[in-house]
Amino acid sequence: MQSGQLGVALQQIRLPGNHDKILKKVRAALIYPALLMASFAVTFHVMIFGILPRFQTLFSQYGKALPAPTQFV
Repeated sequence: MQSGQLGVALQQIRLPGNHDKILKKVRAALIYPALLMASFAVTFHVMIFGILPRFQTLFSQYGKALPAPTQFV
């Protein structure tokens, strides 16, 4: 039985190879944004839980209130 669908069959055979290539490109493209987000998260946590409490201690030693933006954070 002949169907004349050789082009469609070859296209279906070729797709998994393309899929892997596209998947590799997408992963490579997402590495940089993922590194940026990770570095942002680390920096944010260091600032909030490391540096800001030190400012609060420093300002309280001088008997002054923290600036409004710092209090907001």
